[in-house]
Amino acid sequence: MQGMLKVGGNISGIRGIVRPGALLLLVSLFFMVRPVQSQNFTEVDKNTYELYMSGDWAALVQAGKSALKQDIDYYFLRMRIGVGYYEQKNYKSAQSHFKKALAFNAGDLVALEYLYYSYLFGGQAQQAALMYDKFSESMKEKLPDPGLKPVDGISVEYLNSSSNTDGLIADPATFEDLPTGYQIISSSYNNLNIGLSHFMHPGTSFKHAYTYLGKSNYYYSDDGINRIAIGDQKVRQHQYYLSPSFTTGGGLVISPSFHFVHVGFQIPYLTGGGIAYVDGTDNQMVGGLALAKFQGPFKIRLGAIYSNFNNADQVTGSAGLTWYPLGNLDVYLGASVNAHWEDLNKSGLSMIQDFIFGYGIASKVWIEISAAGGNMKNYTESNGYIVYNGLDWMRYKVLGTIMVPLTKKGSAIYAGLRYADYSSGMIPLDSSLSGEIINELNYNSTSFFGGLSWKF
Repeated sequence: MQGMLKVGGNISGIRGIVRPGALLLLVSLFFMVRPVQSQNFTEVDKNTYELYMSGDWAALVQAGKSALKQDIDYYFLRMRIGVGYYEQKNYKSAQSHFKKALAFNAGDLVALEYLYYSYLFGGQAQQAALMYDKFSESMKEKLPDPGLKPVDGISVEYLNSSSNTDGLIADPATFEDLPTGYQIISSSYNNLNIGLSHFMHPGTSFKHAYTYLGKSNYYYSDDGINRIAIGDQKVRQHQYYLSPSFTTGGGLVISPSFHFVHVGFQIPYLTGGGIAYVDGTDNQMVGGLALAKFQGPFKIRLGAIYSNFNNADQVTGSAGLTWYPLGNLDVYLGASVNAHWEDLNKSGLSMIQDFIFGYGIASKVWIEISAAGGNMKNYTESNGYIVYNGLDWMRYKVLGTIMVPLTKKGSAIYAGLRYADYSSGMIPLDSSLSGEIINELNYNSTSFFGGLSWKF
């Protein structure tokens, strides 16, 4: 979601410099452009200036690009093309032309100002903050602060999920003729997530999150002597997530991550009076590294994750690309491919694909649709932020989210729906069968979620 700040009169002097005087025009001809015929240069300069003055931004951009193909390239032309893109809210394309203008005229305040706003409105607040930090005091007084604060924002999200497993559980044939072992089928769970973001200094930010998961499972076990079947095995999970992000002046974002997961669960056993429980615990962790960088209207993403869920080791590598066709954050389309490996999985690598589409309607409502498919057993997403460490596993999911902005700084409320398809398999007591899928059962779940994200 882009910021709501307006440039208005803050970007000053552009009209005064766009039409150079005779001396400046002479300087441009001799020092700022490649040798071209005087007539072509004069026509380009006159045409692009008139288009700028008339506010015909689309035609200005096309005329400027045509001039560049003729090897006509100079400071004022780049500024006009950049402004043409900027006024159409194509901040990603505008950035490259303002950078080129600065290559012709280093330190130019107008180009710096436009580039600053292009970063700010283009979703690159950290790069804007790095620029702002180097501005003179007089420049800082003229421009809005990028708004990065020691405590930048908080978020709260709640999710409720339930599965349609009644038919499986009621069928007496579901658990017949099986080896000794146990099997778990998720019945329902509630998930509460509280997040905090803050900044140390320009280019460095931190993301913290605490998550509580309360879950009920259908639990079946057979040790060769006794069979146990209960419909309400409890699982309680506490999680802490930390991810610092470091942004370079060139726009590369480096984000290591750490996620600690403490799982508490009931282990049922038979006594003379019926079923009793002993408490079991497991500590799991995730470590990862993500890299991201904008290249024009594209955001390139690379990442790697290690985890140790459920007495096994997992490694996931991912590569993704997000396209912003309008050059701003109002529309985006992304996809990634994830290679997931687990040391107990005899099938080797699992390839998981995910897709996302987002659309903003007049800055009033944002709609986002995402989907993922593949064997998501002991899997993580979003640089280790979201973990799927249950003993059953997801095979595909589809999510829809609606978000409504509340403030100009980016605060919003949102709600959504997730539909997912799951599989469950028996975990055998015979270690020689580990890694094989035994008694695979398929079912689906529906989840409702909503939350508040508040920016200070």
